[in-house]
Amino acid sequence: MKKADWKINKLYLNTILMAFVSIILWGCSSTIHIPEAKPGAETYAMFGSGPERAFFVPVNIGDTLKLRWEGDINGGFAPTSITAYGNYVFVPDLSGRIYAFDAIKGKELGFIKFKGSIIPAPIVEQFVLTFPLTGYKEDNSVIYNYNFHSGQETAKFEVQGKVETEPVRMQDGIVFLTEQGKAIKYSSSNEKLWEFDSKGFIHSSAASSGDNIVFGNDKGIIFNIDAKTGSLKYQKNIGNGFEGGFAISGDTVFTADNSGTVYCFRLSSGDVLWKYATGYKINVFPVSDGKYVYIGNLRGDIYKLQKNSGKLLWKVSTDGVINTTPLLFKDYLVQPDLNKKLHLINVDTGHIKRTMNFEGRNRLSPVYYGGTLFLGIDNGKVMAYESAR
Repeated sequence: MKKADWKINKLYLNTILMAFVSIILWGCSSTIHIPEAKPGAETYAMFGSGPERAFFVPVNIGDTLKLRWEGDINGGFAPTSITAYGNYVFVPDLSGRIYAFDAIKGKELGFIKFKGSIIPAPIVEQFVLTFPLTGYKEDNSVIYNYNFHSGQETAKFEVQGKVETEPVRMQDGIVFLTEQGKAIKYSSSNEKLWEFDSKGFIHSSAASSGDNIVFGNDKGIIFNIDAKTGSLKYQKNIGNGFEGGFAISGDTVFTADNSGTVYCFRLSSGDVLWKYATGYKINVFPVSDGKYVYIGNLRGDIYKLQKNSGKLLWKVSTDGVINTTPLLFKDYLVQPDLNKKLHLINVDTGHIKRTMNFEGRNRLSPVYYGGTLFLGIDNGKVMAYESAR
């Protein structure tokens, strides 16, 4: 071999080695490259669709679902959801991967793989996926930006603390909550805008409306902080620790605590308007259609409450485990059950009209997007259904 050729080959080998090392230590392998994605497409941008966390779709779904397609992934799921852009859905798993599928045909379009776990749903803004990676380093997270149009990682930065709950995307940035008690806001250009310390561990997911961000910590304290400045508007100790989510409807906020008590409080003041004790831990988001509130607990009981008063309208027992947020339609509540089931519950009567059985645990919160209902089963299956009406 000529000396010049050896130098070229050596340079090539060094380049490959450095790329391999960087993948092992930090970055992603494989790609999601969708150059045909169009700007301005319909988007399911975050868990709960929007920052208020709305799990209500104002259409009838019917009581019979027909499988449209199913896709395979590598790992299991946290109780999160898919997100979507245009004709593409994005699915995170606990093995550190995000998969892309064609929403209509179910064809896998690629995946990106990282060393760690991806617990929340990726935020989607135009062509960019933003998501936290945990598990690679004991108490810290790395926030990644990945452009699926170009198929390239565009940015990453480290955050002190584990980000394992659902981020909130607003027009001017994204708020992350860390397990160590911090709320941190970053701009769309990844500039740190502010940081707020709740002085307690956080295992809940926040919601936002206007310039308000609400969440709770493990001490049972609720917080409302200014979305622009990060300054505290109020804090009140009302519960027994929060591990579920917060949902906003107008000037009211709904949440539930580890004792199983459902709370409705005023967004502007934090005053508790009513509470209802279910008697068993709740770690999901309440869902509301603006008139009623629906929520389930780990004992498998599901409740329908009057939004304005907290009055019980019906209760149904599934004999299962409810730790995944349901999706509400005009006619049915679609409720995953950890006992490998999915329940379709009549919203008027509380009667379980249909129960579907699966080979694995039903882990992802259902998402209705483009006329298709997306589910995630813990044996590595993404399943897309359509109404058989």
